[in-house]
Amino acid sequence: MKLSSARLRKIIYEIRASYWAVPAGLALVAGIAAEGLAWIDALPWVEDFLGDRLVSAPEDARNTLSLIASSSIGVAGMMFSITMVAVTFASGQYGPRLIGNFMRDRGSQWSLGILIATFVFAMLVLRGVEARGPDGTGAYVPRISLLIAIVMAFLSVGTMIFFVHHVPETINVSHIISALGRRLCRRVTEIVPQIPECAQGLSPVRDAPIWHAPAGTSGHIQAYDPDGMAQIAVDAGARITLLPPPGRFVSADDPAFEIVGAERSDDLIQRLQATLAIGDDRTEEQDVGFLIDQLVEVAVRALSPGINDPYTAVYCMDWMMAALLRAAREGIGQIDTPPALLVLPAPRPEDLVERSLGACLPYARQDAIARAALSDILRRLQDQAGGEIAKAAARLAHQLKAEETP
Repeated sequence: MKLSSARLRKIIYEIRASYWAVPAGLALVAGIAAEGLAWIDALPWVEDFLGDRLVSAPEDARNTLSLIASSSIGVAGMMFSITMVAVTFASGQYGPRLIGNFMRDRGSQWSLGILIATFVFAMLVLRGVEARGPDGTGAYVPRISLLIAIVMAFLSVGTMIFFVHHVPETINVSHIISALGRRLCRRVTEIVPQIPECAQGLSPVRDAPIWHAPAGTSGHIQAYDPDGMAQIAVDAGARITLLPPPGRFVSADDPAFEIVGAERSDDLIQRLQATLAIGDDRTEEQDVGFLIDQLVEVAVRALSPGINDPYTAVYCMDWMMAALLRAAREGIGQIDTPPALLVLPAPRPEDLVERSLGACLPYARQDAIARAALSDILRRLQDQAGGEIAKAAARLAHQLKAEETP
């Protein structure tokens, strides 16, 4: 069966969010490089070209490579332990749903990968150091490989210095919120799905049968394949509506598609189910609400009596405002969708306001600093956003003011 773009996107997302992909890839590259350099070192002209340069006794080379290998794997273990402590602290302080942000951190992945690659390279080069050469006479030290191993050792030292600086930066609350806010500002312009051209301007047969296809798997809708759905709709001559939005939890028997104009068949149901990627966790690839919910979670935790940090909550609401202004500037929700054989779910602009600032309102009203900041944010949205976003902000402002009135 052909792999749909939704499931391919899910696989890529899971690889990016894993801690094994980059280290495993760098270890593989290091292994290939070690074997390739060993072959180059054994070429007769290489020794003639190098002459007396990079000469080292076999015992010295073994000691150097052993030191590099043992040190790099030891530091890698220490780095992994530090990362786990940082992730545990951040998940407890800011919310468990933010763990994925740390797992996807490229700095930590590459730092761990470089140390492991250095270990693999040094171990494989160590194997090639012999008291006798390939022809059975004299000592043999792969001089180029030894030089590269030493260079990688210095690179590992630099990586360790970077990592010591990077970990505190990643768990800094301002850094976490800024990263979430910037991704939200980018994603908010994509909340209106683009209908493929092949399905635009078409309508199903009138008075056609209407039926629903189940999701087939229980879990969160992580991604969907609009091109695949559009092609199925065109082939079947039917209008297909995706019912649950990305991020919604569905059971295997929940209706996921509404089909108008095609006869019910198992083949059509299986093809439609293949266009969905369903998994255990929510992802932010097509689910802008997940980014909003993460910011709300940080803000709500900050306003809890146990933490009582209104400034963190205000920072979260500032980024929510920035994303809403970006959505208003891009005209999200102001363009009518033309008739098509494919209908995809899209949140309304006012829903974004309610889901973000509206979710913070019950908690912000309990704190004077957060309440004043939220009131100012709602005023700015009314002045700058316009449209449904401004109307929703006005409703929240009225609600906040009414609750302030004794």
